[in-house]
Amino acid sequence: MEERLDRVLSTNSWRIKFDKANVAHLPNESSDHMMLLLDTKHNNINHKKIFIFCQRWLSHKGVKGVVEKTWGTNIQGSRIFKIGQKIKHCSVAMLRSGQKKLKTKS
Repeated sequence: MEERLDRVLSTNSWRIKFDKANVAHLPNESSDHMMLLLDTKHNNINHKKIFIFCQRWLSHKGVKGVVEKTWGTNIQGSRIFKIGQKIKHCSVAMLRSGQKKLKTKS
């Protein structure tokens, strides 16, 4: 079972004072914990999340197959376009695979 344990606590008065505050979980390959970035001037613009592949995921059952399947798809375009699309497809497939596993565990 995977859970996010890294959290931020605040009081009501702090939340009123910093009503636009936002917390981001930053990837950290050297630990199971994620660093937290607290932005007190968050501007509510939706930023795309950057997909970062973590080498240790390959030790999880089925992940290697997901990567091989999505990376093996035929995509038309320039080399850089193909790579970008394969990364995009791989990240979507990895997220879907992870969500299915979490649903079956609960």
